[in-house]
Amino acid sequence: MRDAVLIFDGDCGFCSRVVEWIFARVGPGVRAVPFQVFDLEANGIPEDRVRREVVWLSPGGETRGGVDALSAVLAAATSRHLRAIGRWSTAFPVARPARLAYRVVARNRHRLPGGTGTCRIRA
Repeated sequence: MRDAVLIFDGDCGFCSRVVEWIFARVGPGVRAVPFQVFDLEANGIPEDRVRREVVWLSPGGETRGGVDALSAVLAAATSRHLRAIGRWSTAFPVARPARLAYRVVARNRHRLPGGTGTCRIRA
């Protein structure tokens, strides 16, 4: 694999809109792929993980999830402001509230703009 990949729920309208917005601001070397068309098994990524959080897969095979995945994507942004947000989102003291906010948004994504019943995370 040559590019880093952000794996997301392509059936979720909210997730697709957020990924579209982010990737309009990210440079080359990073791509976004819905988990529904990505070979999760070959990359050792459990499907239940990508159903509950976005996953970053580096060219070297490292995975990160949730806020850590988004911060890795933002690190590749063309905007220095977005790169800074990416760095700050995983730094103390911001990391803990950022992770909590991510979990709240993920659990409620079906209620957010673009979200539908298919966005609901089933526990």
